[in-house]
Amino acid sequence: MKTLEKMKYLSDLELEIYQYIIAHRSQVISMKLKDISEAIHVSPAMITRVAKKLGYDGFAEWKVVLKTDEGVYVKPNETSLTYIFDFFNRIDSSEYDDMIRSAAKMIAQSSEAVFYGLGISGAIANMGALVLNRCGKKAYCITEFSNRSDGIYTGKEVGVILSVSGETPETIQVMTFLKQQGVKIIAITNVNTSLVAKLADISICYYIPNYRRDDHVSTATQVPVTYIIESIANELKNFGVI
Repeated sequence: MKTLEKMKYLSDLELEIYQYIIAHRSQVISMKLKDISEAIHVSPAMITRVAKKLGYDGFAEWKVVLKTDEGVYVKPNETSLTYIFDFFNRIDSSEYDDMIRSAAKMIAQSSEAVFYGLGISGAIANMGALVLNRCGKKAYCITEFSNRSDGIYTGKEVGVILSVSGETPETIQVMTFLKQQGVKIIAITNVNTSLVAKLADISICYYIPNYRRDDHVSTATQVPVTYIIESIANELKNFGVI
């Protein structure tokens, strides 16, 4: 399904509906629209709206496509692998390739890449810097956002912001600071509607369920983030970076 472009226009609630249907596709294809709406606790009209936003005439056509695709996804762990397989299915598109190519070009033309991330995103940011250095592009990682001062950037750098929620105040402050310094920004974040995505020059979103436990820890998988970073690194060779 070519849904990557269409998903940018889904609200948070509509994205949750999409993710539920993808995760429960084997049950959904044999359910009535009314029964699905009761299971998700939304109106049938809302589900139909999501289907139309994804480019279908209605939910009936969407369900036909789900039936056609049934068997493509192997789901030993419905709460994680389903979404990961869906991610890889969605990014098999020219649009995704163009985003990766644009990000790689921006990094290749920069003086250096600076990765930013907090928590788990900080660990992935460190990995991203290592991957780019391995590919011949100068890069480093910053996970302590308070350690910055005016004048350390020339405006020729690229900031690579990693944020699942895309709404963390510290991350927004860093992005505002970077933009003031003339630094171009690539954001790798979950949803296109987040402030991080909107502030970035290039935003690559992966649309994976992100739930907060009682201890405020995010449960979103970082597999898509790792894959996106490696895809950008692999593309650098096409811009003279070895």
